[in-house]
This record gives sequence, C-alpha cells and structure tokens, in this order.
Amino acid sequence: MDQETQSSAGDDIAVDSVMASSDIQSELSRNPRILSLPVKIIVSVGSAHLTVKEMIALSSDSTVTLESKIQDPAEIYVGEQLIARGELVEADENDQIGVRITEFNEHRD
Repeated sequence: MDQETQSSAGDDIAVDSVMASSDIQSELSRNPRILSLPVKIIVSVGSAHLTVKEMIALSSDSTVTLESKIQDPAEIYVGEQLIARGELVEADENDQIGVRITEFNEHRD
C-alpha cells in the first residue's frame, strides 16, 4: 500500500509502508524532511458488535460492552497497520491518558 503525503514545502513525498529497513534508511538519507512529517496514530482499546436496533437505542447513559477485557493490551495503529501494543497509563496530572508500549508488531517493517 502506497501512501502519498505532502510536505509543508509543497513537495510530494511517497512513502511505501512495506519498505525494508535498509530502504527506509536510504530514503531518510535522501529526504531527511520525512522525519518531520506528522503521523496520526490510533489507539484501540476494544470493539463491539451491535445491531442497528441496539445502536439506535443508545443514549448518553448507555454502556457499550467491549469484546476485550480490562487487562488486555491496547493496540496502536498507523492507518490500518497494527504497529504495537501497550497498556493505558495516566500521562500527566491533567487526567490525560497515554499508552506505554509493551511490544512491537513483528511484521511492522
């Protein structure tokens, strides 16, 4: 899967998400601006399957039970690619949460 990203200078930079490590190092040496590109990560703590009827019945006081357990690791994605797993932690004194990485996906190259 190829992903096109535009740098702030307006130049198009193509990044192949399945590059080998040596290819990545070579690309970084040719285009060091790649390191400045923003990457959005998604942290997933679980999922649920609901019927349309159940979704319509949801209200602000509803609880949706997830298929994961409280001790299960959160999954960290870039796009649709799982890159790591971790545990949720309190990130600072402002009640923000973070994720402490506990393992990397072995197929993330």
